[in-house]
Amino acid sequence: MNKIIRYTSIASFSLLAFACDKDDFTGDSTLSPTDPVVTFVLPEPANFVEKDSTFEFTISINTPQIVDISIPLSIVDGDATEGEDFSMDHVVTIPAHRTSTKASVKIVADDVPEETETFTVQIGGDRTGNAQSTPQTVTFTIMNVTEGDLPIHFAWDVDYFDASGAALDPDAVADLILFITDEDGDIIDAADGATFEDFVIPADWPDGDYLIKAGVYAAVNPGELGGPPVVDLSLEFSQVGEISSTEFVYPAALTVISCDWNVYTLASVTKVGTEYTVNRVGDFDFNLLDFTGAYKGNGEGYDEYEVDFYIDDCNTIINDNFLDVGLEVPYVFDLENGTVTIPFTVLDASSIGYPNLTVEGNGTFDPETLEMEVYYDLRLESDASLVEEGTHTFTK
Repeated sequence: MNKIIRYTSIASFSLLAFACDKDDFTGDSTLSPTDPVVTFVLPEPANFVEKDSTFEFTISINTPQIVDISIPLSIVDGDATEGEDFSMDHVVTIPAHRTSTKASVKIVADDVPEETETFTVQIGGDRTGNAQSTPQTVTFTIMNVTEGDLPIHFAWDVDYFDASGAALDPDAVADLILFITDEDGDIIDAADGATFEDFVIPADWPDGDYLIKAGVYAAVNPGELGGPPVVDLSLEFSQVGEISSTEFVYPAALTVISCDWNVYTLASVTKVGTEYTVNRVGDFDFNLLDFTGAYKGNGEGYDEYEVDFYIDDCNTIINDNFLDVGLEVPYVFDLENGTVTIPFTVLDASSIGYPNLTVEGNGTFDPETLEMEVYYDLRLESDASLVEEGTHTFTK
């Protein structure tokens, strides 16, 4: 068996330094005092649990103005009572030269059992200051909590910035799902709004063991901002007259990749009548991301070499240094059966002195040590003649 050709490329770089005179920017403003028409980017509807809590959301306009924009908020529908069930801002201001501001809604706990209630907020309208706006509405829901229920609040946080360097809100970076499953991981119910999630385990659910899990519905496209964001998670729970508000925090717990396998178990709940025991778990069922990172490669006729596995999409990991020649080859993992496959792939091998090559293979992995043993078959695409075959192992 002949070892396939290796190569080394050397890149040289030059630095360009430059300087410019200080500019006071006099007369450079591209904005003029007009009576602008403002288009709002509104929050998505959200669910609240009836307990003392405050929800913030962002109101955005599509272009900055040279004056402050005052935006009215008013209640136009719903059966929840302002002052008893909730309170909210009625005017918010987007400062000049900015495109967004925060508004808040405070949910108030009370001792009177009530049905689920809603309230609809109108944002904008004739009273919008220094601008014209078409009023738009969004409806919020307040879920009641009785003594036998267990309310759960799920939130996340992240330091992530857009291309201009402005910090992004956590719910603009990630839209996460809160799953309630049985002890085997089968989904019973879920909370999947567009922001932080609330869920109530009702008193009439069967006694037993439940799991609380987090998954990813959608994520910001990192583009040139770096890798996928990594978020801190938090889970808050309480019970009227029984459990005071308790919070579990999971720092840097979840890499925000929207895939079915990317599920994080936050806590377990044991329900006996109206008594609940909640235990922190904080672990992945099985995380494909564990297989990413630096490995040592070994094979007959090869010196030990470095390879990096990185994730490409929801079920594919890329070997970035296949056979120590810099070619990128996909590896597909079957987490249930413990097998790994190199799917049939055509490689542009001109950088190592070959025409196009094809590769495919299969192997196994150890879920505990993450060690892989993978057979490969490398051929010329033109006539399918064998170039090389063998088995390589990869160890962390």
